[in-house]
Amino acid sequence: MPWPRRHRAARGLRRCPICRSSAIAAFERLDDEDGTVTVQLRCGQCATWRDAELRPAEAATLERLHGRDLARMALGLEQGERWRELDLDRLRATPPQGASRKTHR
Repeated sequence: MPWPRRHRAARGLRRCPICRSSAIAAFERLDDEDGTVTVQLRCGQCATWRDAELRPAEAATLERLHGRDLARMALGLEQGERWRELDLDRLRATPPQGASRKTHR
């Protein structure tokens, strides 16, 4: 499904022009008196800062997408932490058998 016109600028800013990563590590929004919004973004991969002037609706869209991405990353980290804990509990309950055997050839 194509993005609505008002959201295309926000979508284009999500990808770093240097490394092409879609990870935004930092997002700052500065509202100007003339009604435009300046956003500053830092790439999560190469740490490149970039800024752009957007309309308020575009900036709100970008901010919402960034918040959603952060929530997904946090959920993924929590999920990984829970799996590690489950795995450690399983290993504590039943230690590996035959630990003295060689595992390589």
